[in-house]
Amino acid sequence: MQVISGWINQSLVCSKVKILITGVSGFIGSYLAAFFQSQSYEVFGTTSRTFEYCKYSGCRMFYNVRLGTSIPESALSNYDFVIHASYDQTEGNALLNYNGTLTWVEQLKNAGSKRQVLLSSCSAHPDSPSEYGKLKCALEYEFLAQGLDVVRLGLVIGDGGLFAVIQKVLCLPVTIALTGVTIQLISVQLVAQALLNMLETSPVAYPVGLYYDRSFTMIELAKLLQKESFGQNSCKAGLVLPIPVGFVSSILNLLSMFSSDTKRFAKSLSALRHSSHLSFQSDLARLGLGKHNSFVDSCNAEIANGLKEQADE
Repeated sequence: MQVISGWINQSLVCSKVKILITGVSGFIGSYLAAFFQSQSYEVFGTTSRTFEYCKYSGCRMFYNVRLGTSIPESALSNYDFVIHASYDQTEGNALLNYNGTLTWVEQLKNAGSKRQVLLSSCSAHPDSPSEYGKLKCALEYEFLAQGLDVVRLGLVIGDGGLFAVIQKVLCLPVTIALTGVTIQLISVQLVAQALLNMLETSPVAYPVGLYYDRSFTMIELAKLLQKESFGQNSCKAGLVLPIPVGFVSSILNLLSMFSSDTKRFAKSLSALRHSSHLSFQSDLARLGLGKHNSFVDSCNAEIANGLKEQADE
């Protein structure tokens, strides 16, 4: 275990409230660390990456520790809030993620950290076709059984993660937008604010839904990305070509026997189709964030303009 410390202005860290973020060097974890530090919280983090790969330098201390290994005694403390954002994306590591996360939960509870939250996903479901969805569902059950918090995130809008990958695809000169699927969305800023607000509420016995109160089609998302820029990527207006998701799935299933990457993509697409048929209830309003729907408002305005243009024709 390697401790990376002493590389920020320690005078900035004066809060009594201590937060631990596992997977702190990832897209969501790094943003949460920056956000909570800006709110004068004392932020700690775990990461499997070395110093030069860490995006964010606002934590008081990084602990270099991987899922599947125990958190060292020097890192254990009675944190006021623990956010579990760590996930090993290596295919076939579901058991490692499951046991590793629960080992950390138990260690931290024994050290006095009673308020812990799992960052889960809308894909969490016992019948999910993806390993990721089934894993998150199993972890949700364990967290809720222990009286801990669970939040289900939609696709997180920001300059990183899966959204950045989708954005690049949807910003090609000719965009293939899948029809027959819908996605839940949430901005990374709202995720951070919602978690902050959760600190002032008691845990609830169900997964908290963090996503806008409406779903989006891929065509809507593609057209909106041509109007607005998120992160470092920007889209130019181009041709949006709608393709039925069933047709694409059939092609990918035939090709998956020749490529592991194609096989993984086919599973991700199957999970997306599966979640499109589920019902979702947003908890943003309950957390006092019901009016923070600028992305939804922009999309609704874009749809309204399109309908108006069609009527004028």
